[in-house]
Amino acid sequence: MNLKKTLLLTSAALFSASSYATVLTFNSSSETVADELTFTADSGVSVTVSSGVSYRAENVASVDFDLGSVTTNDASNVYQGILGLGATSTLTTTNGCNSDSNAIDQNLRSCSGGDEILFFDFSTDVTLDTVWFTEVSDGTSNNTTLYNIFYSTDGYTYTSVFDATRNGLHQYAAETDGSLSTLISATYEYWAVAVTGWNDADGAYINAIEFTVPEPATLALLALGLGGIVASRRKVKSSSAA
Repeated sequence: MNLKKTLLLTSAALFSASSYATVLTFNSSSETVADELTFTADSGVSVTVSSGVSYRAENVASVDFDLGSVTTNDASNVYQGILGLGATSTLTTTNGCNSDSNAIDQNLRSCSGGDEILFFDFSTDVTLDTVWFTEVSDGTSNNTTLYNIFYSTDGYTYTSVFDATRNGLHQYAAETDGSLSTLISATYEYWAVAVTGWNDADGAYINAIEFTVPEPATLALLALGLGGIVASRRKVKSSSAA
């Protein structure tokens, strides 16, 4: 077996046991509204949640956005209640297709702009695997609620985890159970979830997320193991040459 194949197989074997998934639920019997809320999982990883509102629909329905294109904190707060996490905005929304509620709403500024976003700042790099939504229908909209999920390396510029759809936008509907998976394995400290959609599409709450945390100890063993394989290989080559 050549060195490259050995390294790949060893990496796969070690990495399969090098991470663990955590589900964090946000449903609460009491209501809370704040600039930000912090939650700590049983694993000890914490996440601070804040909110914002985009200026235009394309800001959060497209491949990326930055904090310069959203209004945060002073005009938007995080809400937590029985259905999970939402957002409340103090913006005037008379021109929007939707009025603001405790849910994460879209199109608050106009019929094509003003989507609410929740930001998830973790205490360490994680992979955000799945988000579960509870959509809130008023029974009058025929438009599908759509979502976009983003990661960031610096907490300022965010990039969508999704490929573009046929119309060039990066927004998708949740599965029938309310889940939406990112299908990526990279780890980041900063994530964001936006509710998008057309016109008067319904808002939604985030009732749970699943994230994966790399296990530092196992990753260290992985590095040592790979280093040992390389060293052993070099030693064999050196002996053969002698």
